[in-house]
Amino acid sequence: MAQTRKPTQEPKSSSKRSSERLRLPNAIETSKADVRIVPRVGDDRSTDQCQAAPKGVVKRKRFRRPKQRKSCRLLALPGELHNRIYQHTLVEEDELEVTATGPGQPGLLRTCKAIRNEASSFYYAENRFALRLVDFDGAAFTPFGRQYECYVPKGRVNVGFSIRGRPNWANLMRWVKDLYLGNSVRPNLQEPSCRDDYVVGAAFKLLDEMKWRGWDKLERVLEAYHHGLKWTCSRCADEVAGHN
Repeated sequence: MAQTRKPTQEPKSSSKRSSERLRLPNAIETSKADVRIVPRVGDDRSTDQCQAAPKGVVKRKRFRRPKQRKSCRLLALPGELHNRIYQHTLVEEDELEVTATGPGQPGLLRTCKAIRNEASSFYYAENRFALRLVDFDGAAFTPFGRQYECYVPKGRVNVGFSIRGRPNWANLMRWVKDLYLGNSVRPNLQEPSCRDDYVVGAAFKLLDEMKWRGWDKLERVLEAYHHGLKWTCSRCADEVAGHN
């Protein structure tokens, strides 16, 4: 007589997977019950039109960056109109006074790189500037000098200087060093009008004669010139005494 085969039991793992499949729909339904519809802050839409958010969480409105124009309408105009606008906006009839604190570049030159490259030559070459130096602080005009050298043709002089205040050797040394590096502007002192003009002009002559020898040697010569000033200029003698 043939033996009867006992029914095999399913592995525990398969029964576990089936129970998980049965519990999954129940978990989804339970999670839906805990979710409520929340309108966004400042949103006038109804609750049904809003997106679902977890319970107790308010969804914030997404920030969108405004679209920027890829081109400037001013640059789209013909070149002749560019020149008229730059001439009318940037060129002044009167002399422009420039001090160590300003004024800076006009607002039109700070709009974009393309306009700055086109219009800077009108501002620096067509205007007349009066630089007001105080206490030999010519290094304060180094940023102005850099822009001026870029846009004004060589040989054209439309910058005047006036030196005021008291002699300050530290300021004069910074000024001469900037000139040595080619980063500043210098006045035309061929016809000095005061003692300070002679002092500054002599320092510039030493720069012209010794700039090829290096800054270290030029600095030592200028210091010797500095100590010799106290025997020839009373104003410089007071500054030397205070400096020492």
